[in-house]
Amino acid sequence: MNRAFTVFITLLLLGGLLQMNSCAVIVPPGGGPRDTLSPVLVSASPKDSTLNFKEKTVVLTFNEYVQVQDIFNNLIVSPVPKGLPNVNGKLRTVTIKIKDTLEPNTTYSYDFGNAIQDVNEANPVRRFTYVFSTGDHLDTDSITGKVVMAEDGAIDSTMLVALYRDLSDTAVIKNAPRYYTRLDSTGHFAFHFLPKENFHVFAVENSYLKNYGDSTSMFAFLDSIVSTKKDSVNNGLTLYAFRAFPKEEKARKPPVYSEKQLAKRKEEAAKKPLTLAVNLQEGKQGLLTPMLLQYSKPLKQFSPAMIAIMDTNHIALKDFQLVADSTDSTNSNFLVVKDWSQEQGKIFEMIIPKEAATDSFDVQLVKADTVKFQVKTEQEYATVQLNFPDVDTTQNPVVLILSSDKILDSIRLDAKGQARIERFEPGEYGLRILYDTNHDLQWTPGNYQLKRQPERGIAIKKKFKFIADTDNQWDIYLKPNPNDTDQDNPYKL
Repeated sequence: MNRAFTVFITLLLLGGLLQMNSCAVIVPPGGGPRDTLSPVLVSASPKDSTLNFKEKTVVLTFNEYVQVQDIFNNLIVSPVPKGLPNVNGKLRTVTIKIKDTLEPNTTYSYDFGNAIQDVNEANPVRRFTYVFSTGDHLDTDSITGKVVMAEDGAIDSTMLVALYRDLSDTAVIKNAPRYYTRLDSTGHFAFHFLPKENFHVFAVENSYLKNYGDSTSMFAFLDSIVSTKKDSVNNGLTLYAFRAFPKEEKARKPPVYSEKQLAKRKEEAAKKPLTLAVNLQEGKQGLLTPMLLQYSKPLKQFSPAMIAIMDTNHIALKDFQLVADSTDSTNSNFLVVKDWSQEQGKIFEMIIPKEAATDSFDVQLVKADTVKFQVKTEQEYATVQLNFPDVDTTQNPVVLILSSDKILDSIRLDAKGQARIERFEPGEYGLRILYDTNHDLQWTPGNYQLKRQPERGIAIKKKFKFIADTDNQWDIYLKPNPNDTDQDNPYKL
């Protein structure tokens, strides 16, 4: 009896469980909304803004578990110490161990950048600065401003801004600064908790040397001393950065060949055929640039008199010259110099005998080459009228036309801030205004030794499409035009 009762109870329980499984909806545990809140400082020992500070250790306590990330790149201590402090995170605390001997009567600030983050989502404590003074007051003066690239007005937020208390011209070259700070994403900077002092202000590359020892590095300087001792203009400053000399790629060392290898390479080069390319665009010769003949190897001998250009009546052109391209050092490029505007729409063929050119291995073209081409017409070019109503015409403005950041042309604006181009290749271009103070139609960098500021360039934010056989016209404002109510104007800045 007991055995049968036990079996009955077991079957009853199993049936109940099966029924529950068939009816229940199993819902996996769901996570809550993602934590986007930054850790909050609960306490500091010693307290923030402590006066007569004498401690060697600071403990910061937050409301959640925190970690310290990339302290070397994030932490800025002002004034600049000889060595960075030791900073460690554990649970809810961040501990600062000060290694340097602190200067008397000095306000120190520890700007942590994004170094302190919560453990789970890496949310940083933003704009967190711990401040103390070894004297009886906190210094509260400030210097603010921005740094822009002089050539085009762009922003390089990787640069640092440095303050030097040493006002000698060589201080920025020989020494580390008294204070430095980062730029934000818009190129702005701010120094706070400064004493009443005179400073030279510079912008330097973030090389961790914090000085200007390389004229190929980005650099900016103010002409005048900035003072926090009196109510002078020390906020809203603008520094224009430049490279005094462009960075050059390191030249590769030429390979060293044995006599056997050299003989083999010469034999291989001699076997390669000599070929010729001509810079025609879809079989057409332009009105703006000369025709270019490009041989595939340097030439030992070239006979331009052997090359003829014939019209459709087989009459040879006489008014052209074949000259070596002065920009080519290999003696393989030659220019056909002629005013093609007198031949618009006409068809020609250029006959190049194989004997006209011989390379250094006595190799010639495999056979004579005949190049047929047609000369472009005025209708295949764009006419462009550019008006800059708010440009400063007293600073000798020039408009630069660019393609893929390469400057194609420089055109001086007239007294009304206008430029007209009667003939330009169709296409999409960028524009930039250059205040060309030395009148050489190109951007000139600054020179700190000569105390010469760089020329200023202003990039236009939009692209401009030059359309063929069209009078393309634009009014382009360097500053927002308060009278322009056309919200859809694609060239409104």
